[in-house]
Amino acid sequence: MPFAQKLKISAFLGMAGFALPGVGFADTTWTWDFGSSSCVANCGTNYSGRSLTKTFEPLGSATTPEVVASGWANTEPGATNNQLEAANIAIYSGGLGTSHGDGENSGSPQHAVDNDGRYELVMFDFGGTSITLTEVQLGWYSNDADISVLAYQGGGVPTLDGVNYSGSSEGLTSSGWTLIGNYDVDNLDSSDPYDINVNSGMIESSYWIIAAYNDVFGTDCDPSGKCQESYRDYFKIEQLTGKHKTPPPPPPPGVPVPGTVLLTGLGIAMLARVRLKRAAG
Repeated sequence: MPFAQKLKISAFLGMAGFALPGVGFADTTWTWDFGSSSCVANCGTNYSGRSLTKTFEPLGSATTPEVVASGWANTEPGATNNQLEAANIAIYSGGLGTSHGDGENSGSPQHAVDNDGRYELVMFDFGGTSITLTEVQLGWYSNDADISVLAYQGGGVPTLDGVNYSGSSEGLTSSGWTLIGNYDVDNLDSSDPYDINVNSGMIESSYWIIAAYNDVFGTDCDPSGKCQESYRDYFKIEQLTGKHKTPPPPPPPGVPVPGTVLLTGLGIAMLARVRLKRAAG
């Protein structure tokens, strides 16, 4: 076969390979419900069943990816530049609430995630699975329900111990965390449960924070201008919904992938064409 013909065949097959629809990863949507029925570790309910972490599996038949929820709060009332420390987390009717290390009382509304005195948050660790968070659902709130949502974009595994809220070198946004947005939840959805869409930029992360609104993250709010720190926020986190990419199932034994079949067919066709031309010439 002349060298020029070989080049044409190679180029044609190469282009065909690039044109093939790849066997890619598919977006799968998951919802994690923070009630006792979805809890798989440290599942005590109400204030008496509080613990530093609780682990949940997603709704449906799948058991992964699980998520570990942990509570955190800053160490001094009314301050945003002092260090965070672990806080207890509890499953209540309506979702997850937190209680900080000073023995915050179990009564309403202090049993919720709040910014009254200390600023509280819940971190969600998806165990290395990259999640594109798309929706937050609150099952209960009192007074106001403004939240700050952050995603970890730094390297390695984040730690909140010793980090603070402020923009200093030890602050969250200086330690690999990115503000996704501040959201006025009760203004976006006035009916229980309170569902809002978040993360319009479709950022992926294995670690997410839902915090009681803190103006250290700015005053812009969705809808704009509605977040006000003077209105104390108390809420429980009932559900998170997000997407992650999952590989397609492997083909059955002995069945080639679609790209291989097509490339093989193209190769055979081209070779047959070359042989016919040679026979005719």
